[in-house]
Amino acid sequence: MSVVFPLSNQFNVLFPAPPPSYSKALLDTATSGSYSVTLDESLYTLVVLIGAGGGGSSGTITGGVGVAGYGGAALVAIFSPNTTGSMTITVGAGGAGGAPSASSTANAGHAGGNSTLGWNGTVYFTCGGGGGGGASGAANGSVTTASGAPTPYLYASFSGNPPFSYVKGETQAVGATGASSNSGTGGTGGTGGIGAGGGGGGAGSTEGGAGGNGGNGYALVLQFGE
Repeated sequence: MSVVFPLSNQFNVLFPAPPPSYSKALLDTATSGSYSVTLDESLYTLVVLIGAGGGGSSGTITGGVGVAGYGGAALVAIFSPNTTGSMTITVGAGGAGGAPSASSTANAGHAGGNSTLGWNGTVYFTCGGGGGGGASGAANGSVTTASGAPTPYLYASFSGNPPFSYVKGETQAVGATGASSNSGTGGTGGTGGIGAGGGGGGAGSTEGGAGGNGGNGYALVLQFGE
């Protein structure tokens, strides 16, 4: 293929056209659920996957504010052309915050859901959700890879709270701690950003505030090539 540039009525100059290129996002969502993506096997496939954040714990009636939930794990991978089959993805839901507490003991938050990547229904990569605030042994999520997983062309995994500071062009952060009250119920912790933990509930004189919910996970699938 070539491009024609007419320079006069008498003659033209031919320049080679650049090769056709292709770039298209097939999935771009922070809505929890299961997804199936049909790939063009002649192209490279970029995947960004983030596990959900855990919920924060509640506040108490003895002045204690809740503990924020933990962050989900994340990965960035590029798969070479000819990686066959239908890609299957699950985006994890943010963990629920701990229920309000009318005692000196906080209620722990719940763990965030895992986000997974596989082919034809078999899961090969799992980005673990973050643990719930105040829960025993809770921590940021980690990435695990199952036996038989396709070898990526490029791959990196991340752990943090949140694992990415920006997603979809917006700042992501741990939910704010709920306001404390000397004359009633403490405030509810804020909801975490994508992959981030929910904030802890505020202390209250009659009831500690509920913990905030963790942020959902995220998935981006984009194909590119020539």
